[in-house]
Amino acid sequence: MIFQAATESELITVAGRLLAGRREVRVLSAMSPQQPTELIGALIDVALERDVRITLFVADLDGLYGFLDPGHRGAVERGQLRLVALAGGIPAVWHAHIDHFPIGFWDIDQGLATGNIPIDLVIAEMTGDPNDGSFGFGAMVGYTASALASGASAAAILRPETARFANAPRVPRDRFDALITAPPQHPTATVVAPPSAIQMRIAAHVAELVPDGATLQLGIGAMAQALAGSLDGKSDLGVHSGIISGALARLVRSGTLSGRRKSADQGLIVATGVIGLQSDEAEDLAERVALRPVSETHDARSLARQDRLWALNSCLEIDLSCRINAEYISGRRVSSGGGQSDFARAAHLSRGGASVIMLPSATAKGQSRIVPSLAAGQRETTAPQDVDFVVTENGSADLRGCTAAERREKLIAIAHPDHRDALRSQHICAASG
Repeated sequence: MIFQAATESELITVAGRLLAGRREVRVLSAMSPQQPTELIGALIDVALERDVRITLFVADLDGLYGFLDPGHRGAVERGQLRLVALAGGIPAVWHAHIDHFPIGFWDIDQGLATGNIPIDLVIAEMTGDPNDGSFGFGAMVGYTASALASGASAAAILRPETARFANAPRVPRDRFDALITAPPQHPTATVVAPPSAIQMRIAAHVAELVPDGATLQLGIGAMAQALAGSLDGKSDLGVHSGIISGALARLVRSGTLSGRRKSADQGLIVATGVIGLQSDEAEDLAERVALRPVSETHDARSLARQDRLWALNSCLEIDLSCRINAEYISGRRVSSGGGQSDFARAAHLSRGGASVIMLPSATAKGQSRIVPSLAAGQRETTAPQDVDFVVTENGSADLRGCTAAERREKLIAIAHPDHRDALRSQHICAASG
């Protein structure tokens, strides 16, 4: 089926055909920015009208969930519309109703590929011309490649390519059961707040640790900008990451990010997706970026080929036993762990590499982010044995080769000065109790 315009009526028609004869359906959406928000909305509307039970698997990086509106609350609460977050942010208004998998991102991808996470329908925004023999993934490959390799039905909104990465996979046209053509969607400039003074101090401490020739995994947002500024001036850095942003363009222009010393994929910036690029940044990165599926970017076997792999990840809090929380605030899940555990483990095992966890020592309200213990029943995002360094604005704690007591003292030493005595006394009370 080829539909010529992604109008609301056409989307409803396509959704109706995709759901024909179904009483229950499990729908997987591509990760944003390739998430087809309007098509998701149409599928929800048709499913609810026909009394079809729909489970929706999404990875909305911004956590906007624009396909939902207040009118869907009843269907969510009674279980007719079930929501499962695979990655990304979790909106506060829906958090109590959003399920997740308590596993790493590579494991989720493998579950989709093997059918252990069964899917009936895969939907995505793809790029290309409807007359082409194959289509591109746009700016995000993610887990979509593995899902399309399964036997699930597939539908895509097809947009003309506005930017093409030279080293990216393609999908045969005949893999899709329905195509909906749409005009190009020029991404709006992503406004990222400049790094704070605290973030800049954290980044400066991290730069003191990272050696020349390291291959980096780093995130997105203001912390990535801070790191790009602090790492500028290093030599022959490389990147093998999950999602990258335009912050890397600065390092490409300066020659810092040459990738010459990578153990694999020399000269290439390997990632599964790119977000928030300005047009000039896209030009700088287009020939250097190799977009690959999560099955490759997060695979321990692929990562093991990289010597000097340094994973630079942020978290929300860490306890004195070095358990990492990157998902919860006051018991509410606000984000997904993504590939943090995948890269932390790989970097910890890499020859000459290290796993680094970064966080401000206190919240905006002055509460310590280094705590005696994570909340009871709260799952850790990354395990203590996969953390080599912890960095706050107050310095870095090298935890390699440390006993539990030594780790505890090193973490307290980089906590906010106002909380150090309390952390020591709380630990003593807990131990004696």
